[in-house]
Parts: sequence; C-alpha cells; structure tokens
Amino acid sequence: MSALYELQGVVQRYRGQAVLTIPELVIPRGRWTALVGANGAGKSTLLRLLALVEQPSEGEIRFAGVRAREVGRALRRRIGWVMQQPYLLQGSALDNVLLGLKLHGVERRLRRRLALAALEEVGFGTDPEQPAAQLSGGQRQLVALARCLALKPEVLLLDEPFNHLDVEARRRLEGLLLRLVREQGISLVISSHDRSFALADEVVALAGGRPVTAPLTNAVAKNFYS
Repeated sequence: MSALYELQGVVQRYRGQAVLTIPELVIPRGRWTALVGANGAGKSTLLRLLALVEQPSEGEIRFAGVRAREVGRALRRRIGWVMQQPYLLQGSALDNVLLGLKLHGVERRLRRRLALAALEEVGFGTDPEQPAAQLSGGQRQLVALARCLALKPEVLLLDEPFNHLDVEARRRLEGLLLRLVREQGISLVISSHDRSFALADEVVALAGGRPVTAPLTNAVAKNFYS
C-alpha cells in the first residue's frame, strides 16, 4: 500500500499557539481515512494542511512523494477539498459547478452536461437553477461536493460532510463515497466527530491537537494510528 501523505514532525501554530502536533503520520492512497475527535481536536486544521492551502509552522508534509512547499499547480489540482461551511458564489447551484469547470479549462460544450451529472451524482434533489443564497446548509455542501467531483479529483478531503444532512441523504452520500473509493480508487479523507465511523478503512483519532490511541469501538475500521 503506497503512501499518499507523509507527515513528519508537523506543528501548526496560530498566533504563536500550537493547535496541532503530529510527530508522524502516513495516510495511504486509495483508502477511506476518517479523522475523528471532538470539536477543537484539530481535524479541520489537519485537513487544511492536507489540502495544501496552509503550510505547517514546523515539520514536513509530502504529498505523492513531493514536499508540500514544492507541489505545483498540476499536482494540487488532483486534490478536491470541501470545507465544513463551503463558500458558494452568487448565482445558481448549477452556476457554481459550471464555474469550477470553466476555471479548469473544460470545453464550454461539455460543462453543462458534466455539471448536471455531478449534481445528480451527489443527490442534489433541488432545481439546479435555484439561487445559491436560498440553499440550506446540507444543499450547499452537496453543491460544493459536486463542484469538486465534476473535476474528477484523485484525492477528496471532506470536513464534516454529513453535519447538515438527514438520515436518507447521509446514507445516499455514504454509498456514493464508498463507490468512489472502492470502484474508482479515489483517496478519501473525512473529518468526523463520530468515533464509530464504520465505513472507514483507516482511523486517525485526534484529541487536543494530537494523535491519540483510538478505542476499538469500530470493528470494521482496519487500522488505528497513535
């Protein structure tokens, strides 16, 4: 099993205070990895580092064998990242997905078809022309996810993706994500405060900004990092 991310001696500080300390961590390629822990455990901070939108205050992160500080645009485009409170532009749900495709140079004649397919794939059951400002929190997350999936990322980073979804929508999204990992080989990293995330192959448990030994509450998850 090859490494997707390798972290060594990583410390992230905000205003001089260490909020995340990861002595060593390997996240494998082509697996579903769950980051679990309570609010404030450091999950979102770790996701931002994995998304390469921040650099650590100390230590080194390697993505696909390349030092994070040396990763170029082409490699960055392999990563899709959806924040817990995703930012959507003015316009419709469809406009937001179309814009991502346009910025990535997809031919105009293909954009609408790909955007609509992505919205359908994530289970967005609302009129795609509905203004983004009128969408619920769960709908906004689905639009942001569709915007990522339309670009065919190899790595998908999701911050608390189920927070605003009802039971049916959550199950539908879980099924989609499982297919993406098992059938398409996407590498998936999800943050969750649910410590019994049964679908994950790997679990990284965080508390107080540090990895901790996770209790064996999940008989399905294969590995626990400490």
